[in-house]
Amino acid sequence: MALIEIRQLYGGQRGTRVRGFDLTIEKPEIHVVLCTSISALDELVHIMYGTALYRSGHFQVDGKNAIGLRNKEVQYITMDTYLFPGFTVMDNIFMASHEYGFMTRKKIQRRFGYLMKETDCAIPDMRVDHLTAEQKKMVEVLRCYAERPKLLVVHELAGNLSYRNLMWANTLFTNLKNSGTTVLYLTSKWEDMLKIGDSVSVLRSGKNLGTFTKEEVLATPQKTYYLMLGGQTMASLLDSGDGGGQQDFVNTIVSGVKLLSQDSDSENVLKFFMRQVSRSLKAANSIVYVSDRNSARVRFISGLDFHGDELPLIKRDVVRQISSTEELFYTNYLDVHLGDLLENRMNISMIHTMVCIPVKFGDNYLGLLQVYFDDDYAYTQADKDYLSAIANELAFAIESFRLKGRSVLIQESHHRIKNNLQMIISLMELQKYRLFQNGEYVKAEHISDTWDTLVKQVKSIASIHDMLSREEETDSIIGVDVIIRAIRDFYAGEADIQTEIERCIIPHNRATSLALLVNELISNGVKHAAREDKRLAIRLSLKRCGESYSFIYHDNGPGFPEGFEPWKSKGIGMTIMQSIVVEEFEGGFCCGNRSGALIEITIPY
Repeated sequence: MALIEIRQLYGGQRGTRVRGFDLTIEKPEIHVVLCTSISALDELVHIMYGTALYRSGHFQVDGKNAIGLRNKEVQYITMDTYLFPGFTVMDNIFMASHEYGFMTRKKIQRRFGYLMKETDCAIPDMRVDHLTAEQKKMVEVLRCYAERPKLLVVHELAGNLSYRNLMWANTLFTNLKNSGTTVLYLTSKWEDMLKIGDSVSVLRSGKNLGTFTKEEVLATPQKTYYLMLGGQTMASLLDSGDGGGQQDFVNTIVSGVKLLSQDSDSENVLKFFMRQVSRSLKAANSIVYVSDRNSARVRFISGLDFHGDELPLIKRDVVRQISSTEELFYTNYLDVHLGDLLENRMNISMIHTMVCIPVKFGDNYLGLLQVYFDDDYAYTQADKDYLSAIANELAFAIESFRLKGRSVLIQESHHRIKNNLQMIISLMELQKYRLFQNGEYVKAEHISDTWDTLVKQVKSIASIHDMLSREEETDSIIGVDVIIRAIRDFYAGEADIQTEIERCIIPHNRATSLALLVNELISNGVKHAAREDKRLAIRLSLKRCGESYSFIYHDNGPGFPEGFEPWKSKGIGMTIMQSIVVEEFEGGFCCGNRSGALIEITIPY
């Protein structure tokens, strides 16, 4: 006896869209019923629910009539909301249980706490009429999850939940299936079938045109796509074989491996792969996202030379979420949640269809490959094999560059430690010389000030060294803004420091010197520009001007003394600035007054 059986079901309304629908489910699974007509799905679910007429046929669960049955065995989540608005979330979840009237309030609260923890849900226990529409739908999902029915019928849930919460609900449906519940998922969205279903039946012209396993759908997704649209002839003639695609793959791999052996720039190699993928699949563009193992950073390389705000980039957390799966991800412009996936919803018009596949090396997920099209696209098995192979090659390329990068960084780290120690020794010698240059007795407060200055200088060097040691990127560069903000934090309690920093990068071997320079500017400002009548304010700005960086320091202190010439100054601050800016960076600087001290530094790019 079948677990779920729908046999020759006809609607009773005039012009019914359910005409002889058949469906048999033998074991617990998530079974998708796919249909482009929302009205047909709506009529089918209302016939099952008992709120629409039917002329003939039957719907049975375990051999018993289930039309209109709404109890512990059969539960529904429809486009309507069936909750008691005057009751709390907890009451709405458990009041349908036969045990509800016999449980103490404390026991119900305990079960509610267990449920929320198990489902990783944070909806507050408040009156349902105070919840958002999305939260109400989540409460319905929780109620069905708590009941563990034999059959759960879900109708067009995607239109009621955000992408994140839809993935949450799908996880609960999978858990229900594993505990013996059959989930019947009715949807008009073809991409939903690829996200959740174990099997799919195509409802067209009131009938079931065919039932397919997930493996069959993934092998030839075009077949179900054409069936859904009414193209039975096209579906039956569909052939996924493609010798030209195989040749494209071979050419891509051979050329990619050759480039990998010749080019040390990871971005050039990955960009080459992206352009080849777009050409082979006739896609609008391809993008690879590379995740940092030790942080939340995700960088992207696009086949097209556009700025990030001109591309339909996927959100960082969504990249990680899709990357953690084993499956190819598919969506298109009909998906109401497509905009939720993107960093900028304004770029949604660039995507008609999109596929993504995880980039994995062994058991480690390195990133995600995104391919998007400006027209309809339903991938074949050959396309899927091609993308899987390209993802493997991308993983190999990324891991190769990481290994090369680690080797270079280890060598560079040893060299940097040696240079930093030498710099610290030089600073100590310089401070010692300034302290005892007159051969006189030195006051304790002068020694204390000198020691504090030296400690901050060493701290600035140490912080940048630590920052560089934790870098996972294969390129030996770091953001200037990261360095400046790290040094700024040392002096947060001594001055109001504002920064206006453009996104610029410098090599690792210049980072420590830049940190020391910034530290010296702020330290001298705190020491010489502070006033008793008002709090010291310092402004640091950096921008790129042509082939050089313009770095400006400005404070609201008394400024430089009249006739001040930095080249004649014997102060440690000016000595360090001349050493770093002029001798090491081959730049220049000038000092002046503008309602306080103003220092303009120019460093060649």
